[in-house]
Amino acid sequence: MNVIVIFTYGISLKDWDEAGILDREIKFYKKMSNKYNINYSFITFGTKDDEMYVQDLEEINVYPVYEFIKFSNNKFLNLFKSLLIPFKLKNLLTENQIVKTNQLNGAWIGIILKKLLKIPLFTRTGYNLYEFSINNKKPFLVKLFHYLLTQIALFSSDLYTVTSIADKSFLQGKFNKTKAIKIIPNWIEKLSHNNFSNRYENKILTVGRLEKQKNIDGLIKLMEGSRIEIDIVGEGSEKNSLMKLSEKLNVKINFKGKLNFHDLNNIYKDYRIFILPSLFEGNPKALLEAMGSGCLVIAANNKNIQEIIRNNENGILFNPEDNLKQIIEYFLNNTEESEKIIQKSYQSIEDNNLIENIMESEIYYYKNLIK
Repeated sequence: MNVIVIFTYGISLKDWDEAGILDREIKFYKKMSNKYNINYSFITFGTKDDEMYVQDLEEINVYPVYEFIKFSNNKFLNLFKSLLIPFKLKNLLTENQIVKTNQLNGAWIGIILKKLLKIPLFTRTGYNLYEFSINNKKPFLVKLFHYLLTQIALFSSDLYTVTSIADKSFLQGKFNKTKAIKIIPNWIEKLSHNNFSNRYENKILTVGRLEKQKNIDGLIKLMEGSRIEIDIVGEGSEKNSLMKLSEKLNVKINFKGKLNFHDLNNIYKDYRIFILPSLFEGNPKALLEAMGSGCLVIAANNKNIQEIIRNNENGILFNPEDNLKQIIEYFLNNTEESEKIIQKSYQSIEDNNLIENIMESEIYYYKNLIK
């Protein structure tokens, strides 16, 4: 079986590498290829350099967009040129049986390739692009573009996957032709164990971009004057303001910067508590990985997180009015109750998010698409 994978618009293999997620993202396709004999053709938004990242992988061919069209410093011109990509590549992709997008952003390439190659289109989304643009208060034209792109993709797709019931319900309430929507959550590779008592007693961990959505400033405010340190993995535009806020409110923050996939997965097991204070989320990989590493997870209560966390059963949900310091101190020191919740957390991940389960869903849909 041969499958085209279109990268998120503007993203290359080099970007994956610099973000520290190359190994993680490639792993899924390597495993799929080895288990089900699938060859992948990656359409990336990079240059010829992208080819070196998979040079040892015979099952993956790379077609860097900027080998076929000239990169421009004008972002609108690049966007227009991206419409030409399917026509530039169609003769090199005729052996493929499915075209899949990695995210909705860039799906127009898949839509055109579907028509040119007469093969089914699998639009995969990791989060709801249109809803995120609303929540992030993007300009009207950006929201309109994301709305139209979502609707056109739904009309054009033979399969359209989301990572949560909440995302599916949102789309069904706002858009037409939603019968093609299925749910495939995000995956983690394996469960990792470390005794709760061997983990930090006075530190908690959070992971995410240092941007408004992640609500790190809200976390700092709720932890004012606490003796508990917060380790933060991630970079972003809010870093300086967060440093000033933490000094003002006497909250000890340790900025760990960006970590690659392996380093990040190695540190989850050192923390008793992982906290996710985000204002809104999709199906956050960091939360799933923390659960799979035996952290007790405490997360801000929102609709997508409610699908993952059952309060006081496999994790803890908190609201802005709750005494977060008190909640964290209680679970840091109450080993027996924390471990009961962690065991349920492990079970949730094993049932829903291990990579083998997600691969089974993926191949099931592949086979149905090419029947």
